[in-house]
Amino acid sequence: KTKSAISVYLPPGRWFDFWRLQAEPIPGGKSIEVLPDKDHVPVYVRGGSILFKKMRRRRSAGTMVNDPYTLYCLGPEATA
Repeated sequence: KTKSAISVYLPPGRWFDFWRLQAEPIPGGKSIEVLPDKDHVPVYVRGGSILFKKMRRRRSAGTMVNDPYTLYCLGPEATA
């Protein structure tokens, strides 16, 4: 079955693909076409945001308690 692109509107600003944070930012203020992925929904994070993520995959939240956080500062306007 062929995947059909879906339209996602991004408000004005710079946006980052949550699943590919190292990719170039996407200019907002327009709709973009995205191919759906069976493993996740499209998620975009506004430039200037700071994400705190625990990157180790675990089977329970209890084992993650002491895992370190990774900080993602998205764009030069983000300050930690």
